Amino acid sequence: MASVFKAPDAPCDRAVYYKWMGEDPDFRAASETVERLARAYLDESMIADLQKAKRRLVAVAPAAVMELARLLQDGDPRVRLSAANSILDRAAMDTAQKVEAAQTHAINADTMAALIADAQKKRGELV
Repeated sequence: MASVFKAPDAPCDRAVYYKWMGEDPDFRAASETVERLARAYLDESMIADLQKAKRRLVAVAPAAVMELARLLQDGDPRVRLSAANSILDRAAMDTAQKVEAAQTHAINADTMAALIADAQKKRGELV
């Protein structure tokens, strides 16, 4: 809205606009209608742009899958791992790290005490 008042052909300045908004109910109603119509147009335009982008993604997806499959054979294990993770992510499969991070476990006091005792025992065996 601020850019409208900066235009050389602006019908009024900011102060006059807000005075009319505050004092003239017809002006306020018309202004709100124009704003609502503009937002609806922008929403429709954005939806159309998103649909167009989705069609483009669908069109290039097979090539992307082929490239990821090719990268699974790369000599660098980091490249192979990245490709594998990308494939699993897009296939709606979680990698172990994501599953572990997403899960929370409730451990009761007895189980915790047993785990601590086991860890202490194993630490003693390593020393």
